[in-house]
Amino acid sequence: MFAAAKHLSENVLREITRSRRFMKNYSVVRNLVGNPRCPIDISLTLVKNLLVYDLKSLRHSKSISEIVRRVADKLYKEKMDARAQQQNQ
Repeated sequence: MFAAAKHLSENVLREITRSRRFMKNYSVVRNLVGNPRCPIDISLTLVKNLLVYDLKSLRHSKSISEIVRRVADKLYKEKMDARAQQQNQ
């Protein structure tokens, strides 16, 4: 719940990422990446762990940073290409 809160400071979000217990939870990771107040360096490292569905929704989100959107778009396309290649084999 705190990971999605848009009123929290960057320091609180950084502390959440330092806790292994929280980072094991996929919904916490997804909420951190989707939070516009989350620092870009944290978002860029966490976006690699997201599923295709979440990458698809992130690449169209206007609330997050442009850089994170571009990385989400790139990862989405890579994962979709990998899926297509697997299905063709």
